[in-house]
Amino acid sequence: MNPDLFPLTTGLVALATLACQAPSRDVEVQGLEVFSLRGGAGLAVLHSSRQDDQSFEGSLDGEDVAFALGFGYRALPFLSIESAYSNLGELEFNGTFNGASSAGTLETTGTQATVLGHWPVGNGFELLGEVGLFAWQSEERERLGGASDDDAFEGVDPLIGLGLQAVLAEALAARLSWTHYFDLNEDGADVLLLQLLYFL
Repeated sequence: MNPDLFPLTTGLVALATLACQAPSRDVEVQGLEVFSLRGGAGLAVLHSSRQDDQSFEGSLDGEDVAFALGFGYRALPFLSIESAYSNLGELEFNGTFNGASSAGTLETTGTQATVLGHWPVGNGFELLGEVGLFAWQSEERERLGGASDDDAFEGVDPLIGLGLQAVLAEALAARLSWTHYFDLNEDGADVLLLQLLYFL
């Protein structure tokens, strides 16, 4: 695991604890047509098919910092529509491929569109469930046998997720979420994010 992720992980735990200790607040939406802006960061774990490829021997590090920026529209008390730009970080690899040295990174970014279901559980908290699509681009920067062998991939794949959202103030909330991205031309990715939401 990248040592730079330890302070981030500690911060996520601390902020989640503070959110859980927030005073009781009414979580009901004050009418429909509520827009929100959000941003956050967390931990991404990118899974690679290289680990099962008999032609590759070496190390893989798929853990990196992820971040997202987006907006949402709460159409109903129990339903939101959201979109976001997501950066899933980089997967690093170093080894040999068919006997030739192979080292590089694979960075994945994209835009996602999701539908969220909201289930109030009291004291200003909501459970969340999401489904959606992720339009992604991956850039592979590789040195294969001493020569540059860069490549690019793109596609659209589904995602699913779960989360917990807590009202912190009249126009502010915190969200801790887990999202699984399918495929991504590899074996998908899992992302844990802590986000702040501002309601317009």
